[in-house]
Amino acid sequence: MKKRHKDKKRSKIKKELRIIIVIVIIFLLALMSVSLNKKVASTTKGISGRGILNLIEDTLNYLFPNSYDQVPSGINQLPSIQNFKVTQGVGGLWTFTGQVHDEEPETCTVFLSGLSTVTINKIKRNGDFSHTISLPIGKSGEVTATAQDFQKQKSKSTSIYIFNS
Repeated sequence: MKKRHKDKKRSKIKKELRIIIVIVIIFLLALMSVSLNKKVASTTKGISGRGILNLIEDTLNYLFPNSYDQVPSGINQLPSIQNFKVTQGVGGLWTFTGQVHDEEPETCTVFLSGLSTVTINKIKRNGDFSHTISLPIGKSGEVTATAQDFQKQKSKSTSIYIFNS
């Protein structure tokens, strides 16, 4: 009976220590955020409160594991590119379109490489992007698209082959 009581008491103390640790971590992260934001006040894609919130959430999930099978909201997922297409226009113009899926797609960058090397920074809020290039007749090849979010996480690449006859 006494051993059970001691085990319950130890478990309660461990839980209370975890809570204290989390509070200290949150406090230190908040202080760090304030000092870093003063140094990088003009950067909007650099250090952000969102990154710190992700770190806090990851720490809480580590200290207090839950039984969720899905990724909790607030965790930054890898971006992905969907519906990547190319359309041939007149005069050797080719337009690439697609959609970036991310928590904040408008903060992402799309990189095209291969036959054409382009950086697309103007991603719409709904994730849509578009870019037109000019290719001479007979120049064919593969174009690969990769998205990168503001935390420098990259998507899997997706490719299209252009046959320009």
